[in-house]
Amino acid sequence: MRNKPNVPKHSISMSHDAASQKVSSHDVSSRHAEDESWLPPEPSRASRAIALRSTASYRGSIVDAATNREHLFESDLEQGFIHIALASPEVVELHEQPPAVAFIDDDGRRAEHTFDALLVTRSGERVAIDVKPRSKIGRSRILDIQRRIREQVGTRFADRYLVRTEDHIHPDDVADARLVLRARRLADPAADAAIAEALPFLAGWCRLVDLVDAIGGGSAAFNAAVRALGSGVLSARGDARISIDAFVRRAA
Repeated sequence: MRNKPNVPKHSISMSHDAASQKVSSHDVSSRHAEDESWLPPEPSRASRAIALRSTASYRGSIVDAATNREHLFESDLEQGFIHIALASPEVVELHEQPPAVAFIDDDGRRAEHTFDALLVTRSGERVAIDVKPRSKIGRSRILDIQRRIREQVGTRFADRYLVRTEDHIHPDDVADARLVLRARRLADPAADAAIAEALPFLAGWCRLVDLVDAIGGGSAAFNAAVRALGSGVLSARGDARISIDAFVRRAA
């Protein structure tokens, strides 16, 4: 669950055990809209196409503002995972639906498996991820498939192999991740500089609203604080969602 110590906010847990305040769309000043020229996103690098319209599943795409690349998902759980991964300061690259990996199954036949995601972390570690509802872990045989790939392919494809379920993709973490990604799309160097100047004077915990007010208040200041939380410069206390009432402090 969300309060497990191995599922940190705004990050994908890399352990073997195991990404708010409502802001009006009118908060963004017109100068941001005028300064930004829209560019069509780069297409997804997914190795297999998915039908974006389906009556049987929840499908769609997310555009990462940092890379202007589209990321496809085939379920609500995958969508949440992608939001958390893109918001995580630990993750520097996300490749959904990477090329299939070949392995030998229990009948001695060649089989292939396409992971839901291949992550690259800041340390350079590659993490292969399957995203599954907890109820489907058994009948999907995903643990056995990952075991065979880990034994037969190993680090030629990834340094670590993990399965992520709703136990790791908590709705509150997804909401926080979406807020962080939104704040990143509304970049404001002046507000970020104001946060950076205020950080040395933070002693212990303070309410987010007090920090926001100290650097000028308003949506620009709030978004700057959210970006600082997303990058790990600020840390939040407890399991509460990011909001003006959350307690934050300078990260150790």
